[in-house]
Amino acid sequence: MKANHRNHKIFIDELKRTFPIYIVGMVFHAFCVWILFKIPTIIGEILDLLLQGNIETEIIMQQVY
Repeated sequence: MKANHRNHKIFIDELKRTFPIYIVGMVFHAFCVWILFKIPTIIGEILDLLLQGNIETEIIMQQVY
């Protein structure tokens, strides 16, 4: 039974060491996913403006920024 408790302590120590890095990775991943969904939305808005025809370049550049 003591060997099992020792393995449990090793697991908990490793979890305490890697948990902050894991959380930072999850936040970074969520940010990347948000950007990957935002880019097509912006491109779609720009294309909709271009299809309207009489649009000024300042409005398109504002969408790009």
